[in-house]
Amino acid sequence: MKHQNRFQCVLMLFSFSCIFSPQYTFGFDKLASVSSAVDESDGEIREKDKSHSHHHHHGCNCSECCDDDNDGFFSKLFAVGITSPWWIPPIALADNSAESGKFLSTPYQNDHHGLMDIEPFGEFNSQQVQFRFLADYGSDFSGLTRIGGQFEVDTASRLGFETSWNQFQEDLGTTTDELWLGDAKITWRFAQNEAMQFHTGVGLNWLNDASNTDTGFNFTYGFDLFPVKPWVFRGTMDLGRLGDTSRVHFRGDVGLVWKHFEIFTGYNLERISNVNLQGVSAGIQFRF
Repeated sequence: MKHQNRFQCVLMLFSFSCIFSPQYTFGFDKLASVSSAVDESDGEIREKDKSHSHHHHHGCNCSECCDDDNDGFFSKLFAVGITSPWWIPPIALADNSAESGKFLSTPYQNDHHGLMDIEPFGEFNSQQVQFRFLADYGSDFSGLTRIGGQFEVDTASRLGFETSWNQFQEDLGTTTDELWLGDAKITWRFAQNEAMQFHTGVGLNWLNDASNTDTGFNFTYGFDLFPVKPWVFRGTMDLGRLGDTSRVHFRGDVGLVWKHFEIFTGYNLERISNVNLQGVSAGIQFRF
């Protein structure tokens, strides 16, 4: 009977802690963890054990030569694999980099397949520059929400510019935490045809919270696919640094276009250090 009473007391204490603990109810203060990781200075220099740096060389035997040959083969294989995201798309899209491309006023204009008009140009009201503006809302349904925006300029010369910004808010029960995250980058459209385009680029990440502003390097890679009217598929990957830690960003969207407008839904993942800020999203996009 005493053990039962003790168990009931422990259960009641646990229940009260769950009810009155905002971290349990709404999350684990992810935004504060992100801010701490970004601001954490990792200036420690680890000394290597010098005893492991002494190597004894007794000449090259056959097995060592074979190992060198194998290392060279696998190094080349690795180089081919790691660069494949840049040389496979131009081959797959039959893009020889010599053909110019212009943008249609709207995707699938006059039942044209896709967004671009590739040389030799057809009888379309094509344009040298395309502007895109995107606004969306995301949530993980556990207290974390995101309001985002993106602006992009793409040109017939294949050179472009893209910037995005996101306001994250986390409900902690008694308080609300907030931070801003974004990037700005120069992009290059390295593969294109009427229905699909690939972009890559470099730029700057930034994060702003109540205490500080941090920046870091950004690398981006993404694609836009217009398979059949009125569908659009879009994917983006960002890798880089933010302050003293890493940033990894993945985003995938599925949209429906009508003239200049697009409505879409998708999934957005920001991984900063070991903290995931993720959730489903929905929004609108406007091309002009």
